[in-house]
Amino acid sequence: MKSYNTSLAPLESREDEFAMILDSALDPYLEGCIELSRELERPDGDVFSLNCLLVAKSTLQPFDFTAQRAEKLQGQIARRVNILVEYELDFFLRQSGLHPLVRSLSEWEAKVC
Repeated sequence: MKSYNTSLAPLESREDEFAMILDSALDPYLEGCIELSRELERPDGDVFSLNCLLVAKSTLQPFDFTAQRAEKLQGQIARRVNILVEYELDFFLRQSGLHPLVRSLSEWEAKVC
C-alpha cells in the first residue's frame, strides 16, 4: 500500500483499482477471522473478531485510497462493540443479582408509560 500510495494516478482511480486487491486479500482474511471467532466461546470470539477488524482498519487508515473500506470497517467495529457492551452489561446484571430488579423496573415502567 505504501508503494501504491506514491502512484501519480488520481485518487478516484487508485481507490477503484485498489478495491480489487482488498476484495482478493482483505475480505478473505476478515472472513477467516469471523469463522475462527465462531469457534471460540463468548466473549472471546467477539473480542477476537473485534481485534481483527481494528488491526485491518488501522492498516488501511493512513491511505486516502482505502478510506471507504476503512469507513465500512468502522461500522462493523461499532456493531461488535455494541455486542460486547450488551454481553458485559448482561453478565454484570446477572452476576451482581441485579437482573431481576432491572427486569421488574422495566416491566413497571412499561405499565406506567
